[in-house]
Amino acid sequence: QLARQTNRNLTWPQMPWTLLLGLPILGLLLVACTCPPGTLWQVEGKAYDVLSYHLQVPQEWIDLNRMTGLQHNIYSYLPLLNEAGFMQVVLMKGAINDALYLTQFYHTSVGVLAAIALWRLASRWTSKTASALTVAVFLAVPWTMITATLAYNEMFMLAFGAVALLVLFDPTNITRRGALMVGLLIGWSTMSKLPAGPMIALPIVVIMLLRLNQRELKDRKSNTCHVIKLAAVAAFGATLTISPYLIRNTAWTGNPVFPFAADSLGTGHWDQTLIERWNAAHQANHYQVTSGIGTLGRQWFFNKGYGSVGGLPPKAGLQEVARFDREGGLPLLWGGVLIASVVALQSPKQRRLAMAMLGMIALQIAFWMLATHHQSRFLMPTLLPGCILIGLAFGWIEQTFRNRWSWLFAVSAISLVMILTVNSYGVFYLQTPPNIGKQFGNRPTLQPWTVVDSLLSLDEQSLSEGPEVVQGDHVLNYLPPDSRVYIVANVRFLLYIRLPVPDQLVYHSAFDASPLGNIIRKQNHDPMKITQALLDAGFTHVFVGWQELERLHRRYGYDPDVTDAQLRMIAKIAWQPMAHYRFSSLYKLPSP
Repeated sequence: QLARQTNRNLTWPQMPWTLLLGLPILGLLLVACTCPPGTLWQVEGKAYDVLSYHLQVPQEWIDLNRMTGLQHNIYSYLPLLNEAGFMQVVLMKGAINDALYLTQFYHTSVGVLAAIALWRLASRWTSKTASALTVAVFLAVPWTMITATLAYNEMFMLAFGAVALLVLFDPTNITRRGALMVGLLIGWSTMSKLPAGPMIALPIVVIMLLRLNQRELKDRKSNTCHVIKLAAVAAFGATLTISPYLIRNTAWTGNPVFPFAADSLGTGHWDQTLIERWNAAHQANHYQVTSGIGTLGRQWFFNKGYGSVGGLPPKAGLQEVARFDREGGLPLLWGGVLIASVVALQSPKQRRLAMAMLGMIALQIAFWMLATHHQSRFLMPTLLPGCILIGLAFGWIEQTFRNRWSWLFAVSAISLVMILTVNSYGVFYLQTPPNIGKQFGNRPTLQPWTVVDSLLSLDEQSLSEGPEVVQGDHVLNYLPPDSRVYIVANVRFLLYIRLPVPDQLVYHSAFDASPLGNIIRKQNHDPMKITQALLDAGFTHVFVGWQELERLHRRYGYDPDVTDAQLRMIAKIAWQPMAHYRFSSLYKLPSP
């Protein structure tokens, strides 16, 4: 009888109906998570970063039985907090092929947690129905969908930042303990992705100093010293969190933030040429800064990745990365945020929060324009304050028109989320590479739904007679077991190669020194001597990515002696062609 009475008293939590608007995009996120890396998102180079360092570095750490800097992969010197988490996932599953889907679900789930944190924050200023829209809007933004469904680190950065804001604006946490928690969270956000330092951590500390997280200021003079102490505690917590990364990099390279500030804090294993190449690729130059307003419009305000609708095909000639098939559309998301800001600033209750969120966006844009290489994805931290402002605006609509025009809230909420969701569905279809099935074989073009759960297991690969697909397999896996391969530029599907690094596989990132370039210079560009030097180093094959080599030379710079013309001349004279694929060639070195 007691059990029946207890069950009778249990009730389901009252969930706002607006939360249901996020279900269609959540379904798409789950579908995209079951597509192997390399099959989706042309705008992100078909998961280039995932396959070359986000998961490749953890895989090499596992093979080496230790976490260490890799002088052939500069990205191993970044904080990589979440990549260490991916490494734990791989260890639990036993093999990288078995863990690929799980890493994507893991990252997506963190994105959902970030959206929930934004919802909880907005609910302190507006109704549950209006604040729950932040979940649907955040998830429905195309950039969220793209990055969340890859083994990236954006969702970790945004989740820690969202929870930091949640703690920051809690009236009961305006204490040293609360400030320390904020500091730890913004430190973890920075450890997830370094741009979070100036784009999330710094704005939050500024908000603390300006006391914009306090709803009322009763005694301004007596509170000033206390606020400074709280900001100092938060800064201490952040420094404490990132100190392992700083100490580790100092031990590895002598520079706590290597490869950044290599000119002043320490060059590590780089020479001046490599430093300049890195800086040119990762810092805004004078032209980019002076033309920043137009770039900001293309890459943020009117960008399809942030929900803009319509637009025209991108103009040719611009060197910006991650460009969609349409630019200059109607800025549905940021136009809504702009209107929301005006609305929120009119409300005495919401004004301080609105001022804090607008100030945060301003600092984020300033850093992006002055100190980054203007990649659209790097503006994703603006989604945190932007979604909060959207929630406030819909709360105002619900409150203002709750009697005669109550339907206006439902229509506007459904319209915004559905248009963003449809836009993301379109991106999902259009961003599937049309040549996905043509990398190594003659398979027909694949549609996005045909690559769902298409990853080859190791057992399936062992039964295959050749590399007909790229999902989990690679042409180099079919070489003789005693092969040692030198890869030139072609690291797009590096993670799928099962040859151990560096015993049987040698590669390097675009920003690291080229062993082949050193050999070419040392042997005075003589093809036979170059080939003999490769044989002496134990190499049996050379795998050249022609298209990728040209792209790296054009966009980032590459070893000046490792060029298309130089390699084709060497190959013609001294190397034996084994196979020519769509964008690459495999050569066998002559027996000594």
